[in-house]
Amino acid sequence: MPSHFAKRKKSKSPEAKIAVLLKDEPYYMSDFNASIKNCAPLTRFAYLFDLRQYMEYCLINHSEYGGIDLAHLPLSAFTSAAAQELTDWLDALSVANRVSRRRQQASSAYRNRKIAALRQFYRYLIREHLCDFDPTPLISRGQIGQTAPFVLSEKEIRKLLDGIQRNDCYLLKDPSGRWYIEPISESVRIRRERQISRNIAIISMLLYCGLTVSEAAALNLDSIDFLRSTIRCSSADGTLREIPCPLAASSALKAYLSCKDLPEELLARQTTPSQAEFLLFCRKFMLDSNAAAKACAFFGRTDEQFLLDIHECTALLRLQGRSSFSPEQSERALFLAENGHRISIRMIQHMVLEYGRTYLPELSRTRNISPEVLRNTYMFFLTASADTEIAAAQTGVAASRIKCLKKMCGQS
Repeated sequence: MPSHFAKRKKSKSPEAKIAVLLKDEPYYMSDFNASIKNCAPLTRFAYLFDLRQYMEYCLINHSEYGGIDLAHLPLSAFTSAAAQELTDWLDALSVANRVSRRRQQASSAYRNRKIAALRQFYRYLIREHLCDFDPTPLISRGQIGQTAPFVLSEKEIRKLLDGIQRNDCYLLKDPSGRWYIEPISESVRIRRERQISRNIAIISMLLYCGLTVSEAAALNLDSIDFLRSTIRCSSADGTLREIPCPLAASSALKAYLSCKDLPEELLARQTTPSQAEFLLFCRKFMLDSNAAAKACAFFGRTDEQFLLDIHECTALLRLQGRSSFSPEQSERALFLAENGHRISIRMIQHMVLEYGRTYLPELSRTRNISPEVLRNTYMFFLTASADTEIAAAQTGVAASRIKCLKKMCGQS
């Protein structure tokens, strides 16, 4: 089995990463971390990591700190630093280009993040009466220009959806770090077959309705009104809004929610085992490529018609959309995960990313296809045809952002 399908190694939490950083850093870094405990763990880790880079720069470029290790770097490395010295460090920063693998000058956004870490640290020093002056206001911040959002063309949208429907290949990664595509195995095809209608419906919510990934994950069964072709969702600020559900999204939802009855002649043939036992077995092993062989061993039947019935029933059950995930009666979530409960935001993000790499490999070499890209695509086409106020109401964003988007995309 390819390593791509192996169980992923669980990454360290931000708190664990912070603990590793603080092990060999000066005492005042632990105090600083405690002073910003109200910040998110990822933010605190970013601040500590940026400050560590500056301390390492001081050890290399200042002779007075020669022979001193990082854990014993005196606080004077910050308290005696002038704005020009901090600027020299920022100018020396470089990052690796993800495409060419070469070092290049850091972007303005990267530089500004380092300045934010320094500013936060100097505020701590002044608050604790460890320093009398904050040099960060004298450091020039980089200008971040606005660029048009990355969106998909209609041809790329169709290519993505057609690939998901075909379910014919999978993206793999070799030891050298290069991605390649190869046909999936029968067991993987069967496992993914149940997810097709659900995943197309989720992508349709992002692409044709402009929902955010959190809004799509939070949808319930009663959020959809097929008679009025609308969707009720909650925005990030908690306000409810009702948005149109176009035909493409409505059709994808109906395909996911439809539950066709099994053929009567299929069930009528089942006497030994009974219909209830037959259905229970098929539902339990519908994702197993060896379901027919297991049925032979379990029920003691080897006739060809029974094996064909097992194969047909498991295939039909996989195509029953939401009901194939065996939800509990109390579960009101629209989109379900493998365990029959509400799908998570992270699972949607990972699903969109993998589909983008698989079916749009040319684009994915330079940009990740994320749920935000799908939403940006919706907003791009919407702002081209709708009034600013209408577009703002449908997307749940401020009208000023819609005007900015129109300007960046060259729309009047």
